[in-house]
Amino acid sequence: MKKLLIIDDHQMFAEGLQFLIEATAQFEIVKILNNGKNALHFIHIHNPDMVILDVNLPEQSGVEVAQNIRKNHLTMKILALSMLQDTCTIEAMLHAGANGYCTKTADKAHLLKAIQKVMEGQTVLPYLAPQQLTQHNIEKLTMREQEIIKLIATGHSSKRIAELLFLSERTVETHRKNIYHKLCIHTNIELAKYAQKYHLV
Repeated sequence: MKKLLIIDDHQMFAEGLQFLIEATAQFEIVKILNNGKNALHFIHIHNPDMVILDVNLPEQSGVEVAQNIRKNHLTMKILALSMLQDTCTIEAMLHAGANGYCTKTADKAHLLKAIQKVMEGQTVLPYLAPQQLTQHNIEKLTMREQEIIKLIATGHSSKRIAELLFLSERTVETHRKNIYHKLCIHTNIELAKYAQKYHLV
């Protein structure tokens, strides 16, 4: 029987989810944690097969929790579960290391199927999300932002970019924040991967 850990700050929802999952007799919920603060410690000791992770959590966001889990447990299965359905949130969780994303509005059959698929090594996304996520959003970027992406991706600092483009360092940082927001990414490493994937460098 596969062992699952639920991390969700809504206790009533989490308990209902536990009842639903354990009714299948395929999975055992080893624990419900209401925040991600002690998640790594628990995972290290109990080694569950999958973590079902809420996105909005106190103290640490689901994105931060997923990143921490992935750094320490490369093969751990992570299924994000949230009321949020926007592509930015979905992409943020996937970039953080989640293997799949399911909305809390999904019906019982869809949720259980999502858990099973992730357990089997497949990627699971909400309805319509695959088409939305494959739109790499280059059309949202200005020419200046594309210039800055190329320079960031090739290792230039904000100070150096400002010198090369005759801008203030503060303006470059503003552009960087806008780029991150438009592309739903959070680090220069993610930006470099994006730039390589879509041939911006």
